[in-house]
Amino acid sequence: MYATAFQSPDYFPPQRLKDGPLDNRYVMIGGLQGILGEWGTEQDARLVYGTSISAREALSQSRTAATARLGLELGLPAVKDLVTRAGIKSPLRDYPSSFLGASEVKLDEMCLAYSAFANKGMRPKKISIIHRITDHGGNVIFQVKQDEEVLTEAMDEVAAYQTHSCLVDALRQGTGKKAYDDYGLKDFPAAGKTGTHYEFKDLWFVGYTSAVTCGVWCGFDQQKQIYEGAFSNKVALPMWADVMNASIKDYKPEEILPPHDMQMVEVCRRSGLRALDTCYDKIPDPATGKIRAVRNTYREALRQRSNFDVFCDLHRNGELRDDIAGLGSATIQEQLVTQAPEVANVSPVRMKGLTVLGADPYNTVQPVLRAEPVLEDGSTVQRAIPVEDPQEKTTPIKLAPPPPMKLD
Repeated sequence: MYATAFQSPDYFPPQRLKDGPLDNRYVMIGGLQGILGEWGTEQDARLVYGTSISAREALSQSRTAATARLGLELGLPAVKDLVTRAGIKSPLRDYPSSFLGASEVKLDEMCLAYSAFANKGMRPKKISIIHRITDHGGNVIFQVKQDEEVLTEAMDEVAAYQTHSCLVDALRQGTGKKAYDDYGLKDFPAAGKTGTHYEFKDLWFVGYTSAVTCGVWCGFDQQKQIYEGAFSNKVALPMWADVMNASIKDYKPEEILPPHDMQMVEVCRRSGLRALDTCYDKIPDPATGKIRAVRNTYREALRQRSNFDVFCDLHRNGELRDDIAGLGSATIQEQLVTQAPEVANVSPVRMKGLTVLGADPYNTVQPVLRAEPVLEDGSTVQRAIPVEDPQEKTTPIKLAPPPPMKLD
């Protein structure tokens, strides 16, 4: 479903989704009563809702209410179309519960579909249990037909990578992080997603490296509850971790890189919006007792022309400010208040988008978000992690200067 959304420039991992409680009647899982999401994060702890959440967090943390709302926006026909192209032939129920994985599918279909995330949106045309058989002399007795080895497109390359990047988070710090914390998964590039059916009847973990896709399903042949509290990250995930650890001996995993034409954007972790030069958090240093300013951003790969030009409105000078966030230095604000006290309580106009759009024949100087944070004692510190220039690196267009204006 998220891959379906990411095929449009209007949806991307930092897209904000509403995260409030949702009436269960919208998706009809397990009946028509109750509030959706009690079991959605695949943990025993009570779910805490916020006002909104990014699509990246919703997928990696299994936030079912936000996910269901996204599915209702996309519509079931669009999701079913991608599911079919991904190689899943089992019928999906024509109910919103299918947005949350309530329809039954086969294990080989899930592996086939997930292989597209590791393969630039392409997946094998058909699964072959046996690829080739040779005799003692090396002669080929059986070989899969060549047309069955052909790859077919399940989704576009950008949607595949963006979904993959969210599944990396799901394994590293989301519902699958027990793989590293508790089950000894080695540190190699991998991604995957947990899946716990309502009332703990089916447990899934499907994940992959660049070389191997592996799916684990746990349940009974006649569907019934495995046991109360049987989350997939407790039962299915340990088996997946063991298999993937064993696989790297013969199938070396490599980092899955974004398509070369994607736009790299710096995002503020606090606001979920495009970062400004002031997106720092002040953190006490236990060793020195001083306050350190740490850049609190991350890099996001977006489709070209994605509708994501809203800038952070929470940070100013490395601290959270709700009143004059994004305006500039305190000195400038103080000068404005002194010179024009009648506007002291007026909310400032905040940047809503890029200041130069389209071709720029004059090679206009653009702001570079690279200022160093200032500590309370007036000194500067170096960033904990170097941050690349968030402006897209392009070659200026060299055009002839315009002719001089003639005034009559």
